Amino acid sequence: MTTMTTGTRVVAVCAADKAVVLLYGRGVYAGDFPRPGSGNWSVEDRALAEATIRESDAAGRTLEATREINAQLVARGESTQADADARIANAEVHFAKSIAERAEDLLRGMDLNPRIDLDAGGSVWGCECWWMPEEEFEAFVQGRTIEPVPFPRRAGE
Repeated sequence: MTTMTTGTRVVAVCAADKAVVLLYGRGVYAGDFPRPGSGNWSVEDRALAEATIRESDAAGRTLEATREINAQLVARGESTQADADARIANAEVHFAKSIAERAEDLLRGMDLNPRIDLDAGGSVWGCECWWMPEEEFEAFVQGRTIEPVPFPRRAGE
């Protein structure tokens, strides 16, 4: 997941070498969404996610640890009490779930990917390109030739 603001103007690049930048186009960062084909996790994926949750719990990443960390953030002035309370409330919901539910949440979060909606139509996913805010593009190009290319076609489109 990205920290970029939804609606930010961006440029999506297919590939680049020393001479040429292959450009999908300009558009907007639409947010983080499940990639096409997401959610079809294997038994092994689920087992690995559940093992990761168990290991995290055993390492002390617990609700009590969340409360302690947030109290420290507030005491140091690095967080408001309201923000800390919201994080603790989210953690209470998280830790009340079963291991299987928490593993599914983890997998669902891993499926999220930045979607770039192109001005010319269509979308390209963050995992399919290099993308950056428009204002960084000229520095990236550095005098190379820009060649437009069609955005990727996916099965079912």
